[in-house]
This record gives sequence, structure tokens and C-alpha cells, in this order.
Amino acid sequence: MSQVALPNSSGGILTYCYRWKITNWCDVKPFTEHTSSPFSADGLQWYFRDNSRMSSWNSFICNDTVSLCVKFEIQESIIDASPKINDNPFNKLVNSPRFSDITFRVFDDVGRDKLFYAHKGILASSSPVFEAMLTNGMKETHQDEIRLHQANHGAFLALLTYIYTFNVNIGSLCEAENLLSLADRFAIVHVREECLRYFRLEVNVNNVWGIWAIAEKYSCAKTSTTCRDFVARYLEALLDKQSTLDADPNILRLALENDEANVKSEEQIYELVVRWVNYFYSSDSSNDNSTHVDALSTSSPTSPSVSMPSELSGNSEDPNVVTQSEKEDATVSIDQSYELLEEETDDPDKFPKPWRGDRFSILPSLLKCVRFPLMQKRFIVDKVEKNSTIMEAEGMKDLVIEAYRHHLMPDVANSHPTSRTKPRKKKAKIID
Repeated sequence: MSQVALPNSSGGILTYCYRWKITNWCDVKPFTEHTSSPFSADGLQWYFRDNSRMSSWNSFICNDTVSLCVKFEIQESIIDASPKINDNPFNKLVNSPRFSDITFRVFDDVGRDKLFYAHKGILASSSPVFEAMLTNGMKETHQDEIRLHQANHGAFLALLTYIYTFNVNIGSLCEAENLLSLADRFAIVHVREECLRYFRLEVNVNNVWGIWAIAEKYSCAKTSTTCRDFVARYLEALLDKQSTLDADPNILRLALENDEANVKSEEQIYELVVRWVNYFYSSDSSNDNSTHVDALSTSSPTSPSVSMPSELSGNSEDPNVVTQSEKEDATVSIDQSYELLEEETDDPDKFPKPWRGDRFSILPSLLKCVRFPLMQKRFIVDKVEKNSTIMEAEGMKDLVIEAYRHHLMPDVANSHPTSRTKPRKKKAKIID
């Protein structure tokens, strides 16, 4: 039994596996003693000696290679290990006025300010932005107090903590968002990547749209791809989620442009677009009491703009048809709703924050992502054409004509397929 000394070990079993290839088996003769060429392992010389028959080797030979497993029993460590440092001495200097030669007055989004203490040498060595700010003759170089605006107080303290201790602790998505903003602002790469990694680990149906928007904002392709694949896998589950109604339209458009999506039909994509445009967020109301515009409801028919005569009814006295005066009243109501939205402020601890803006101006770009040729003809007639608000969107008539042409001349359409006439591919789900 060999004794091997290892640091910080009081006993145990250590196993090494070695493999070597014998190139000339003629040298290995039965009933004779054979010694292989010596080889070294961790400073030791090893020799292989065999006194058995060749036939007894068969179970150990694979591709002319013999494997040997060597087991060592560790009796005691005789190496004096270096002492472990349990406390970082720079912990005491985080936001400490002791030896401080620079201060930061940080203003958050609502104008509240807080003073932080720092040290120029440590800041300059951790960030090229701080180095340029403090050494290149900028106005901050000659100031004892630097003012930072639109920065979260907790995030700035977390950034200082990392600079002094190399430790970063993220407890929530809001913290990650605020810290990422500062890490990107001051080019502290490790913190930036750690925040983005945290987002990737926390993706779910309630936050994927917000995380995707952040990934696009900070040009993180890896996080964007993670979100895009997640949405493609779980789009059907996302259709009825509140987070989808709050989604940024640019991110929603990226999702709908994707050729991969786990949905049963293209009609579901269209209804999602209508619900998104139809939705108004109010911080004073619950998810079930959100304001909606009836003129955009998929079940409220209006007079068609483009039609297939053989399939449309001609009842012009339908009581469900929205008149021009009713549409004008709805428009006034919409404008008033936007004025109220502009006065509201979001909860700073809410993630993701709902998108605010003119949803009707975004409608044409979202409708172009819907593959109308893949819809059933009856759905186009009953649900799409009879919605005057949808039909008045820029380019919508051309999209409906494209769909009818596809149904009327399927042979021509199939001979020249485009991305708009190809069904979306199913995205394989990951089994936990």
C-alpha cells in the first residue's frame, strides 16, 4: 500500500486510472515474465509486471489498450497548507468615509438623493469609465462630489460592494435590472454578465417579455436567444397571460416573426394581436378590470372592407355594426385614456413594467406578422373583415387579398411558397 501526501487531508481513498497502449503484442509471451516500459505519474515511476497467461488479459483489453486502476489510501497530510483568508479587508471601506477622497450624490428616478463614499484609486482600477472620469481632465477630475442621475440607490451600493469585494448578490429581477443599468453604464463587464445570467436562469411565462426587452436593450444575443426559444416553446400558454398584454410591441413583433411557435392555429396569433391592441394598462385596476375598446373586439362585427361575395351576408341592418359616430366616440375615449396613462407612474418594484404608448400606431406592424393565408376562410370573413378598425389599419386590405388569393389559387400558391404561406414549425419542449 502506498502512502501519498495531499494538502488539507486527514484520510481517505484516492483512485487514479491509467491507460496505455501496447503496440507489439509479440513481446508479451505466455508463461513468461513481462515488464512494460516505465512511465511516470505525478513524479512516480511505474512498472507493469505480468506472470499470468495471455488469456487472462482478454477481459481487460479493448482496442489494444490495457486499463489499470490504482487505489491509494491517504493516511495523513504532511503538507502545511496556506492559511485561509476569511475576511476581505476592503469590506470595511465599502461606502465608508474613512480615507475617502471622492463622494457620489446619487439621484433616483423620482429625484431622491443619497450620498455615497468611495476611493478614486479603487474605482479607477475597476472601471475604464471611472478611470477616464477621474484622470483624463474631465470636470469630475477636479470635483470632490460627483452627481449621478437616474440611478437606483441600492444598485449603486451593490456596484460599490462588487468593486471593493468582488462579490455580487442579486435578490430579485428588479435588482438585476437596476444593477445591469449601472454595470453597463460604467463598463463593469463581470457584473453586467452576472445580471444577464441571472435573467436567463429566472425566465418564466410571467417575465419572459420583460427579460427579452432588457436583452435587446443591452444587446445580449445569448439572453435574447434564450427568451426567443422560450416564447416559441410556450407561446400557447403565453396567449392568455397578463405579461403578454404588457409586452413591448417590438419584442412581440420579434416573437411573431419567428418561424417556430407552438400554437394550434394562426387564428390564435391574430386574436393575440387584437387583444394586445385592445388592452389598456391601469396601475389602479386589477388584471380583470382592465379597460378595453369594444371596437376592436374579435366578436364585434362591422361592415367589411374586402369581401368574397359568395361567402358574405349582406345584412346592412345588423344591430352589432358599429356606426361612424360610435367609432368617433371610441376614438375620443381612447385619447382620454392615453392622457390618463401618461400621468400614471409604475411601481418601481414591479417587473416587468408594462409598456405604455399608442397601441393603434403599432397595429400595422403586428398585423404584418400574422400569416393570414393559413387561416380558415370563414374566420377571415366572420372575424377579420367585419372588424372595421382592423381593416382600416395600413396595409390590412392587401393582407386579406393575399389570403383570398392563396385560397382561390392553391396550386399557384403551393408552387411558389413564401414564409407567409408556410405553417410555423413546432418547437421541441424541454422535459425537466
